[in-house]
Amino acid sequence: MNKYIITYGRPILFSADFKFNGLNHETDGIESAGLFIILHDMEKLKILCVDEKASKTVSERLDLDEKIIGDFLGIH
Repeated sequence: MNKYIITYGRPILFSADFKFNGLNHETDGIESAGLFIILHDMEKLKILCVDEKASKTVSERLDLDEKIIGDFLGIH
């Protein structure tokens, strides 16, 4: 798994070792953040974003984050 931040509609991708706590003062424009993995699903690649929260709002945001990251990486 890797980490991501969506800021101003664009993803910033990090290795799993990166610590978000260094960015606490840099929150302008951050729309979401979480973990993602690239899956190989039925002969194609797929982005899966995960979050520890299980609310509907978070789930809907994860779908959008998956699309944004997928578009950025050219994975559709």
